[in-house]
Amino acid sequence: NITVVPIGGFSQRQKIQHASWTFEKVLRAEIAIAGLLDRDYRSQEEIDEILKETRETVPHFHILAGKEIENYLLAPSAITRAVNDRLKERKSHKSVTEKQVEAMLQRLADEIKSSVLSQWISNRMRFFDNRTSKDPATIAKEAIANLDKEWNSPRLRLMVVPGKSLLSAFNTEIQNKFGISITRSQIIRHLDSAKIALDLKGIL
Repeated sequence: NITVVPIGGFSQRQKIQHASWTFEKVLRAEIAIAGLLDRDYRSQEEIDEILKETRETVPHFHILAGKEIENYLLAPSAITRAVNDRLKERKSHKSVTEKQVEAMLQRLADEIKSSVLSQWISNRMRFFDNRTSKDPATIAKEAIANLDKEWNSPRLRLMVVPGKSLLSAFNTEIQNKFGISITRSQIIRHLDSAKIALDLKGIL
């Protein structure tokens, strides 16, 4: 009984508020609306402000803790099983361990840390422009400290990198090593509910 309506990205989030107002005030219809958006590279301060503002009209408005929805598929255990299934389908005698997959994902994440950091700095500066008397160097230093805190946790590290890009890079790597690739559906099939991030469980 749920209708999913793509809104075209974060910049179009006001469409959610407009729809809520239209159903309630114009159509007099009791239709429950929920909104779900990627976090992208926004700072926690910006996320908190957007949630407070939007939930006044759309109580069930959520922003993912992960950079994008694909980050929730970066689960080493599910990816390991998906890869090994594909290897069996190819009648290969090779296999991978969860430890190997985890190491591969962390290495691929480390390779793009500088790109992620530049986005964190840029987005923090954009948000705090005209909102604070802090100089740009201080704002950049805060962004670096915040990212380093996330990066110190292997689990959180995989939540702040671009999930689509990391999955693509992972597929390129296993294509070169084993001649296979895995799909999102194959990962989801092996995704244990215990491994799903708590924020996504709460939203669902």
